[in-house]
Amino acid sequence: MRARLMVDKSHYFVNIHGAMKPPLSRLRIRRHTFLGFSLVEVVLALGVMSFALTSMLAILPTGLNIFRESVEASARADILRKLTSELQQTSFKDVQSTSAMRYFTDEGLEVTDDANGFFGMTYSVSGTTDILSGSPSGGYPNGFLKSVKVEIFTRADREKSPSKASFKTTLFIPESGI
Repeated sequence: MRARLMVDKSHYFVNIHGAMKPPLSRLRIRRHTFLGFSLVEVVLALGVMSFALTSMLAILPTGLNIFRESVEASARADILRKLTSELQQTSFKDVQSTSAMRYFTDEGLEVTDDANGFFGMTYSVSGTTDILSGSPSGGYPNGFLKSVKVEIFTRADREKSPSKASFKTTLFIPESGI
């Protein structure tokens, strides 16, 4: 005869496969299992994030200055291109200096008054050009080339000192036969 094994079913449960297992309370549970972050980990993460954010904020003014300067340089290039084109389309003998200030927007578009103008521009033309003055071969006046000294003022330049431009350059206009 077989001996029947008696099992106290009050301490066991039957799983879906029909096997009897002890209850979870009897199983050894790891007591040091954490499901979240500790306070130290959170503080360290916040420290690293604040350091990175502060570094990014520190370079923001530099980036904005570089952006502003590049926009101004682009607008000045447009102004110079328009002036060069205008002077090259004018008869060579009619290219002359002007004392009047011409005004341009911050995008390089010409406007009629100072109120809407961000840039101001004046230019002066010399009759003949001595490109090689100071060179070892010596200079000679060139009657077929006029030099145009251009000064471009920003609004801030005109408010500080109307006679000092932040940008000065010289253009050379050749006689094109027009």
